[in-house]
Amino acid sequence: MSQGPPTPRTPADVSTLLVELGRAVRGLQYYPEGDPTRDELLDRSFQAWQAELARNGPLELEVRRGAFWLGGSDAAVGRGRLDELAREFAARGLHRLRFDPDLEPAALRELAAQLASSGAEPPAATSTGAVSEFLTRLRELEDCGDDARYPDLAAAVTDQALALARSGASDEAYRALLVLSVHAGKGTRRSSAQRAVAHQAVRRMAAEAAVFEDLIDRARVPGSAESVRAAQLLLLIGEEAVRPLLDRLQEETDAEGRGQLSGILIAMSAAGPELVRALEKGSPCRRRLAARLAGESQNPLAVPALGRLLTSPDEELRREAAKALVRIGDGNALRVLAQALDSPVAGVSGLAAFCLGATRRPEAIRPLVAALENAVGQRRSALARETLRALGRLGRSEATPALAALLQRKSVLWRGGLRAVQEAAVAALGHMPGEAAHRVLEAAAQGSDARVREAASRALRQRAQSAGPQA
Repeated sequence: MSQGPPTPRTPADVSTLLVELGRAVRGLQYYPEGDPTRDELLDRSFQAWQAELARNGPLELEVRRGAFWLGGSDAAVGRGRLDELAREFAARGLHRLRFDPDLEPAALRELAAQLASSGAEPPAATSTGAVSEFLTRLRELEDCGDDARYPDLAAAVTDQALALARSGASDEAYRALLVLSVHAGKGTRRSSAQRAVAHQAVRRMAAEAAVFEDLIDRARVPGSAESVRAAQLLLLIGEEAVRPLLDRLQEETDAEGRGQLSGILIAMSAAGPELVRALEKGSPCRRRLAARLAGESQNPLAVPALGRLLTSPDEELRREAAKALVRIGDGNALRVLAQALDSPVAGVSGLAAFCLGATRRPEAIRPLVAALENAVGQRRSALARETLRALGRLGRSEATPALAALLQRKSVLWRGGLRAVQEAAVAALGHMPGEAAHRVLEAAAQGSDARVREAASRALRQRAQSAGPQA
């Protein structure tokens, strides 16, 4: 079987590859010959490159203006986050590169070795000795059961990890985060005092931009144990992680990356206040993103702000706010949608009617029936039909009497508009269960208006087909 066409490669895809390559380069710089960590990092990097090249074909990469760019384009890759690695490429005369699907492990290893060899000793903060000292201190922290000594050890580990992160040793900072997060967990053997210290150390480390960006890079790649652990760390960090995660999600172009980051934010109970702030004061793009996340997380705190967005001049934002209210679906959300049925803003009443029908909640019947009566009274045919479609989607027999009464109405001045509304009422009755709706349709099928009769007959046939053969 032939494979389908490759998916378009994005800068985010390439950024992930370069992050892995950068980790392998740091591993060659920091770990001595014979340390298995070197091979682990190189192997992980090669697997990432191999999978991407097999999926999307050859990759051409350029290094110019101190950053990476997709070959022959103006698409920057990892601007800011990968600039240091780009400078290392440029310093070795590597300005244009092509990676083919038949890339061999030895070729990638040779590239990493070339980037790792600078002809000079690495800075003291990133020397093998500094890494060794950090690992020794980390083991001491793991073995420490003394509440009095633990805070000093945690502070020393945090200081060393941050220094390593600033010099590019992101794996060591991540290692410290993992250890501290285990200590901060409720299921650990640690005392409450140690858990509190560990939690504060995690938050302090995450406040460092280099550490947090690396953590997001690990969390955004689906399908690995590392991404799960990184996501758990972000959840542990809590409220301080919400705004940077929103910033990164707003920039993310890769669909899988967006899904991963969205899932983390949806799982964050601490995200509510920041989402509300984004709904109230963010840019239109930020507001749409916050509305979607508020709905998917079913966050009731967002209901008032979402209600105010229903009158926004931004039509797309109105739709996102309305969909979010449907997903939240509590009593307050339904009341906000019901109030919007009377909105003077064009299109809002119909949107609110549609969304109330989508809730499938019996509480939506009363406001929809009231809105139907108002729309008919004001001869607003389009709104009346939209409201009837919403009642049809609800499919609740409690609305049958109101629709039966509508079919009995007469109007000389609004005959054409009323007929269209009555046809919509017949269609809605076709979705309503019970003998009462069936009897109303049978009566309409014998009525005086030919179009209403045909609509009723059609609804009766559809009901019979849905019911299936009788036993």
